[in-house]
Amino acid sequence: MRGISPDYAHCKTKILQVKLHHRIRRCATGALTRLGLARVSTLEGDTPKARAAYQDFLTVWKDADSEIPILKQAKAEYAKLQ
Repeated sequence: MRGISPDYAHCKTKILQVKLHHRIRRCATGALTRLGLARVSTLEGDTPKARAAYQDFLTVWKDADSEIPILKQAKAEYAKLQ
């Protein structure tokens, strides 16, 4: 996500927030949307929102195989926020 302008990141956050209201939070697509929101919120410096989005993502994926690359990456990103 390097090279994203702050304006784009802000717009992306708003788009993701609207999408979240129209999706089921516990489906796979919704979980990936939460991960995207977490990443954009991190870029914007909104740590509480990022933390909450990562927690939602990790809750949905808690029973998944721990060797899945996207899950490993999300856990590492979340650990950096702690």
